[in-house]
Amino acid sequence: MIEPTTFSGLKALMAFYNLAPKKRKGQNFLVDNNIAKKLCFSLNLSEKEPVLEIGGGFLSLSFPLLKAGYNLTTIEYDSSFLPWYLEVKNHYPNFNYLIGDIRKMLPDISAFFANQIPTRVIGNLPYYLTSHLLFLFLPGKWWKEAIFTIQKEVADRLMTPPGSKQRSPLTLMREEYVNIKVVADLPPQVFYPPPGVNSRAIFLQRKLEYNLSEEEDNYLRKVIYLSFSKKRKTVLNSLSLSSLGLKKELLADIFKETTLDLNLRAEDLSLKDFLFLAKTLKGSGVAIPEI
Repeated sequence: MIEPTTFSGLKALMAFYNLAPKKRKGQNFLVDNNIAKKLCFSLNLSEKEPVLEIGGGFLSLSFPLLKAGYNLTTIEYDSSFLPWYLEVKNHYPNFNYLIGDIRKMLPDISAFFANQIPTRVIGNLPYYLTSHLLFLFLPGKWWKEAIFTIQKEVADRLMTPPGSKQRSPLTLMREEYVNIKVVADLPPQVFYPPPGVNSRAIFLQRKLEYNLSEEEDNYLRKVIYLSFSKKRKTVLNSLSLSSLGLKKELLADIFKETTLDLNLRAEDLSLKDFLFLAKTLKGSGVAIPEI
């Protein structure tokens, strides 16, 4: 059968199935077999453990896993790929697929797997959805490792240290939930069509260092969000202008016996600073409304 991991193979499949990349769905397919292999086998794979792919498309990223005999389930939003998936399943019984919106499936992923939930994840994420998907994916406790191709700009933001203007709530989520490393930088020409941005493949490994309860974690995330809500202002000003409804003087009084400097901006604080900030507010009985 035609393999999708090269430009010629992808073009042949597109012609056969009368499919073309849909810009509005962020479809930019990987067309480099060597890179696909490198990314797939950067995961610490077990023969019996299934792999989940987010946004399968033509399977041009994950096809090496099928050829190597690993069990793969892909979740794809675009039902146009169904005839291709049926053909792949005829050749590879280790392949399964789900047609649906990953954004709606991630919060309750176990509902879609009768047996073993995949703990290794791979995906060439739609670039216009990258941040939103990571916000949904990172808190999940069901997965162990992931390889994602994303915009280099977003990857930089995930890895940026305190003091950088690129820091965001997503940076803090990454620091809480996962360790990260760069697998490869990917130029536009290894995709079809070539995206207008540079890309980066990242490896994420779930960590348990900050294994907070669901209540503690939700509270922390709200505190981080509110602290970044007025990014040009200090944390003290951001919180006093937020839905907390607390005056600056009261907030300053809550923290007067601590060493945390609320006159810094949110981008200057580390994750441990935010953990302390949340613990102090919660310990003082400050309730945070739903955001």
